[in-house]
This record gives sequence, structure tokens and C-alpha cells, in this order.
Amino acid sequence: MIGAAAAYMSGLFFASFFTEGSDFLLLAGSIPLFCIVGRYFLKLTSGTVLTIAIAFSAAFTAFQLHTHLYCESVTEFAGQTCSYSGEIIDFKEHDSGYATYTLSGTINGTQRAKLSLFAESRSANIGDTVVLESVVPELHGSDYLFDGQTYYKSKNIFLTAANCDISEIRHNGTHKLRNRLVDFRERMICGFYSETDPETGAFLTGMVFGDNSDMEDSDKTLLYRCGIGHVMAVSGLHISLIVILIMTIMRGLGAGKYLSFAVMDVFLVLMIILVESPITAVRAAIMLNIMYSARLFLRQNDPLNSLSVAVLVICIMNPYVIYDAGFILSISGTFGIAVFGPYMTKNLSEYTFIKRIFKNFLIMIFVSMCLMPVNLYYFDEVSLISPITNIFVVVFCIAAMIAGLLYVFTFGHFPLIILAKPCTEVVRAVSGFLGRIRGIKLSAINEKLAVFAAICAFAVIAVYALMRRRKNVAFALAAVTVIFFTASALYTHSRLERFTVSVLGKGSDCAVVIHDSGSVIVCDMSGDHRTPKYVRRYLTQIGADSVDTLIVTQKQASQTVAYEYVLDLFDIKRTLTDEAIPTVSAESSNGDAIVVEAPDFRAEYSEGILQISCGEFTIRIMPSKLFIGSEADVTVLYGYSSTAHADPVNDTVISLSKTYGGINNFEIIPSKDGGEFEIRRL
Repeated sequence: MIGAAAAYMSGLFFASFFTEGSDFLLLAGSIPLFCIVGRYFLKLTSGTVLTIAIAFSAAFTAFQLHTHLYCESVTEFAGQTCSYSGEIIDFKEHDSGYATYTLSGTINGTQRAKLSLFAESRSANIGDTVVLESVVPELHGSDYLFDGQTYYKSKNIFLTAANCDISEIRHNGTHKLRNRLVDFRERMICGFYSETDPETGAFLTGMVFGDNSDMEDSDKTLLYRCGIGHVMAVSGLHISLIVILIMTIMRGLGAGKYLSFAVMDVFLVLMIILVESPITAVRAAIMLNIMYSARLFLRQNDPLNSLSVAVLVICIMNPYVIYDAGFILSISGTFGIAVFGPYMTKNLSEYTFIKRIFKNFLIMIFVSMCLMPVNLYYFDEVSLISPITNIFVVVFCIAAMIAGLLYVFTFGHFPLIILAKPCTEVVRAVSGFLGRIRGIKLSAINEKLAVFAAICAFAVIAVYALMRRRKNVAFALAAVTVIFFTASALYTHSRLERFTVSVLGKGSDCAVVIHDSGSVIVCDMSGDHRTPKYVRRYLTQIGADSVDTLIVTQKQASQTVAYEYVLDLFDIKRTLTDEAIPTVSAESSNGDAIVVEAPDFRAEYSEGILQISCGEFTIRIMPSKLFIGSEADVTVLYGYSSTAHADPVNDTVISLSKTYGGINNFEIIPSKDGGEFEIRRL
């Protein structure tokens, strides 16, 4: 089972990179090669080699069929006017009076497809039918801030529509249980807020129901920097706590093991529906079912087998789950805490409290190592103190979570829910202090660092496969850890020391980050409310902790406040504007040009144009409508103009406008000799 699950998942990964029908030839050539290596070099049995080969081939085939027979059939309708009729399977209300509906139905009455619809909020429930007579669906877009295409692909939602007229909503009165659970969930969330306070209510909503949308972005970032952000996603920890609570209650009532198991399963199903069925919770529920089933039938439970069964079941049900970041994180973390950590610490003593703490600390280190490549790839940074916080801080999260779960189980009548408040306050205080300390996180400037971490992990796996000894694995792990951190430190340092101009935003939205030798200058060119978020992500990626100078050129008052809020975790040392603003603490140039002198470069903003000089190399960034020619080495145009200029990317001119096929979010890196430059997409 272990080999089949690993091979099936590997087959899906393999197929996700090779999606053409002709790639079956590559599969045909790789399988015999694997059989030879597995049989004669890895010393696997013939049955194991055959099982792995069949599972790998089946996964590759399933992925290809899903792509060519279903995905491509749905995406053919992108950009076409068509009709759609579908049932609401999920929805989320927004404060703006709009809602996002997830529909499952048919396009033109023939092609089955899911659709993400953004429209005015209507009095609709899950199970109601939405009819769109004339809709032009589009493919989900991906941006520097959010990879919507991959996110929705993992859920088999390939098309989206926005601001179209809903022709009809038919109230079918179905899915009554689920609608009641949705109403119950909203009542419990309101109870969290009314019984405690807004901050505690937001934390409890995240910890119990996995909805952290009401939490401050800075609070979420601090939790992840401390390595305990997983408490905000319903996963193994939450499901385990639910099972423990239910089993404790059933034992107290004197119920038999079969009745207890049945009640546990009912509660698990209801809870999974209540938290909107995240794949992490489904994985945990499958594993716990296998574990308790083994006890019922007096069988030995093996965590690796349980994880393998859960992975195999989920991957067979949805080949595109391989794109789900939560699924990959869940597997990596579970493997670390249930398999790899216990394996590496098997011979360590637990006879004293100190030794038990030390063993748990080592296990958490191994868990962090398993999660590092995934965290770097998906979240730009990884916590270096997670082994400590997961031992000493998560206990307060668990205490608050138990109070919240008991409040839900008693339908809002648990009087001690107020105890969650001091627990969450401790978590916020500790994460707020630790999360602002320099050196507690490792940042990923680009995906190369995550790929390098994955290569290091595969090297350790290869050592285990060839030698099967803990000492060899421990030595290999220590070696790749030293190599990885040394290489990442050198690479990060070299990138931060190199003069780089980053252009962030989309279309008419533009912000510029200039950094070199530790100096970081941010210039907001357009005044759009989204640009601070672009800047925050980029600063996180490059590992910056402060901004030497923030230049705000448009909507100065509101935009300055927006930057102070969004960049709460970054020390903004100075803010410059070109006009005096009494309500904002910022220096004004009083209409003159804004000039910033750094040790190795000079930035000047005047009349809508930002000019950056580093030695003899110059970069000009300006609105398209102002462009009449430039003698700079690089000219970047943003916004729209009635006249097309040069090609989107040529020797000197780069356009952000879609009208001219422009690019968004990139770095300009001049060569050390000057004259030549490199464009690197973010």
C-alpha cells in the first residue's frame, strides 16, 4: 500500500509537468528503466516493482484522461457567450453586497462543469438552481498575489464569471441538513464574538472553523512566522481533538466501542461539512477511521499505511488534488510527525520529563524539515523557531480550541468559553514578540530555493532507500541541512547586495521597490489600494525587515495610511510626499522634486516620472500617456494610452498595459559592467 500510494502520487506529479498526449512515450520509456533500477539496485521484490509500476502508470493515465476529456472540454467555452444552469454547492457573502457562488451544472445543457460566479448577493441557499441565460465565462486568472488558476484547478473549477445578470433562481428546498449546518455555524461564530471580544472571536473562528478572513493580516503573518499558522486550518490537530472529546464523552456515558465508533463517525462527517470540507480534514478523518477500525478488529495500526490509504483514496477521487497546497502541506506535516520524526527518535529515552521534551523537540525539528520545501514554495518564507513554538505555544491554542469546540458541541451553552480569551491573548503576545525578531525566518527570493530544498530532501530519501540505517540518514540530513542553509544564505545575501529595481502591480497600478546593499526604497506611482499588498509580498520574499524611504505620489493621505497598515511588520523609517498633509506624519517636498540619495544609487520623482540612476545606468518609470521618448537604458510604462508605443519588451521599453501585451511584476537587474540588463519575472 505504501509503495502504491507513493507511486500513484508521483505519477500525478509527473503527469502535471507532461500534459501532452505524446508524453505517453516518455512514460513507456521510464517504466522499464525504473523496473531495472528498482529490482537490481534498490533490491525491491518483483511484486513491489510491479505494483509501483502499475500505480505510477495508472496515475499518469488518469491525470491525462482527466485533462484531455474533461478539463479541455470545459475550457473550450472560455470567452464564448453561452447559457449555464447549475446548483449552488457553496457560497460566500461579501460586505460589498456581492457574493461568490460555486455552481455545479451544465453549459448549454450539455457539458458538465463547475463555475465560480461573482454577482450581487441574492437570497439563495445551497441546493438552489441558478440560471444564466447569457454569460461569457473566462479562465481563472493568476497574479503575483494569488495564483487563482492553480487554486481553482485543484477544485476542478476551470471557469469563472463576474457581474452577469442572474436570469432565475429556483429555490429547490434541498440540502436542508447542510443549510442548517451553515446557519448553525454562523450562530456559533456570532457567539464567539459576543461571548468574548472581536480579536478572540476572530481567532476562535479561525481555529475551530478554519475561517481566518476576519483576522488581521499581520496576526496571520506573525503566526506563520512563528510556525504555528497551521492552527488556523482545520486538519489533523482539529480532527484529533474532536475525536478525543467524543471518545471521552462516550466512555463517560459507558457506551460500547462499536457505538462510540459510530457516534465518532457521525460527528466527523457533520464537522467536515460544518467547516466546508477542506481536503486536510478529509485526510485526517480517513486516517483516524483506519486507526480506530484497527482497534475494533484487534489489528495493528501503522501510521504510514494509514497515510498511504488516505493519499491513495483522495488522489483517485481527484487527480488535480496534486495542485492543492493544503493537501501537500498536510501530507508533508503528517509524514513528519507520525512517521519520519518517530523513526529518527525511536531509540531515545522518554523516562523523564526533560527527556520527553527533548524527544518532542527533535520530532518537531524533523517535521519542520519535511515542511520546509513546501512552505518555501507556497508561502515565501519558513519559520526557524517552529520546533520551540509548537511545543510551548500551541498548548494555548489547543486550550482555546477545546473551549471553542465545547461551545459548539453544547450549542452555545458552554459557560467557560471566556477562558479562550486569555489563551488567545498569550498566543498573540508571544507571536507578536517572536515574529518581529530578525533571523527567525528563512525567506525565498524565488522558487529556486524551494526546488533546492526539495532536491536536498530527495537526497536524504535516496540515502534511506540505499542504506536503511538511521545513522546514515541522520548524517545525510545534517549534511544537506548545512549545505542548504549555507547556499541559501549566500544566495540571499548576493541578491540583496545587487542593485535591483522591482516593478510591481498590474496595468494602471504601479509600485517600485529599489534595493541595493541593504537600502530599500519604495515608490508608489499610482495610488491604488492594492499596491501595498504587492510591496508587502515582495519585501517578504527578499527578506527585508524595513523600508528606508517610502515615496507616495498619488492620494497621499489615504495611501500613506494604507502602507502603514499593510506594512505593519516592516519599519518604515521615512515617508515622503510632494504635498503637505496635516493628518499624516510625512515629509513634504512642497511641490519640488523628491530626491532620495542612497550609497549606490539615486532616485528622483518629479511630475509623474521616476528616474533611478546607478552609476551610468538609468531607469525611467512613467505613465504611458507621458511617453514621448526616452534616452534611459530602460523605460517602463504603466497605465493606458490611446497610442501604442514600442513592443511590450524590447531593448529599452517595457509596457505594463495589457493593450500592448505587457508584463507585470518583474525585476530589472543591470549587469555589473553596465549597459546590459536582465528581466526576471516574479
